[in-house]
Amino acid sequence: MNATDSPQVVLCEAGAGAAPFMDALLANGILVTVQEENAATLERVADGLKGRLEGPLPEFVDSSARFASDAIVIAAPSALGWVPRSPAAVLAEPITVRGAGPVHLDLSAFPLVELSAGLRDGAAGEFRAILAASGAQILSAPAGSLFPGSRLQNRMVAMVEAMLMAGAAPWDIDEALEAAGWSPGPLALQDVQGLDGTLARWRAGAGHRHTILERMVQEGRLGRAVGVGWYRYPGGGGAVIDPLLEDMIEEEARFAGHRRGEVTAPCIVHAVTLGMMAEIVEIAEAGMAERMLDQLVCAKTGYGPSGKGLCAEAKRMGQAEMAGALAALRGRFGPAWELPSALRSTGKARLFR
Repeated sequence: MNATDSPQVVLCEAGAGAAPFMDALLANGILVTVQEENAATLERVADGLKGRLEGPLPEFVDSSARFASDAIVIAAPSALGWVPRSPAAVLAEPITVRGAGPVHLDLSAFPLVELSAGLRDGAAGEFRAILAASGAQILSAPAGSLFPGSRLQNRMVAMVEAMLMAGAAPWDIDEALEAAGWSPGPLALQDVQGLDGTLARWRAGAGHRHTILERMVQEGRLGRAVGVGWYRYPGGGGAVIDPLLEDMIEEEARFAGHRRGEVTAPCIVHAVTLGMMAEIVEIAEAGMAERMLDQLVCAKTGYGPSGKGLCAEAKRMGQAEMAGALAALRGRFGPAWELPSALRSTGKARLFR
């Protein structure tokens, strides 16, 4: 696609997580416009994006702007009440749209892009060309309530809360996993992606009330884009530990009736790895290829300890040993390590066949 014959791409309330996608389009000379509902929100979003974009800047406009008829509009669900026209794609889940309607997609791990099958089944060729121009690697997601990548991220959210309640600090979790090969740690990754988006994805999955994450969002701890999330980022620089956050976690654990103790680094690595294995066993049952599943785990959670991939590590452990380890972790930390239905049957799960 040449810049001269490509339509304008309009991103409505797409958030800072779409910055790599914008960079890729702008680098190919494609006109990108960021649209927000009002001037105050637009200024805040523009400031956040300017610190994350590596090349030219997009155009920034409010909801009064109108666009050419061939403009491709990509909107977050929160923008659907005011977007100037029906979007070609919605940054949302669950996956409910089929055929020639708008597709649902997730750009948070770009260039890996998960989307509903509607694009392949007949959505606009222009949108397909835009994705190709961006260098996106498309994963067509199976039907379900959540994208597979979001299921992996939500599993991580659940495990993080459980370990925080049990006694770990956010930086304990990141340090343990980064030392084992994860890059970055899950809390640092959530800060980059935005905690408001992390919470929205959690709610879309009908998860239980996440007391720590919800309080953080209520208090404006939205992640790196605003200078504070799981960490503080003074002057827009690197992550700094925030002692006030540990006080808040201690308070929430006390309210929830948890007695906090020591959670060692080896325990953190073991628990998170097993939890991720449990989720990939479930996702594999829907038919996703192991190669794609391994790519998804790395892109969505930062997994990197095994060059062979997490699927191979799960197979090496074996179904029986995994089931026993998960049962022990559930006994200590709670339902984030629930045994997958595929492991509760008497036969072999698809991943182990």
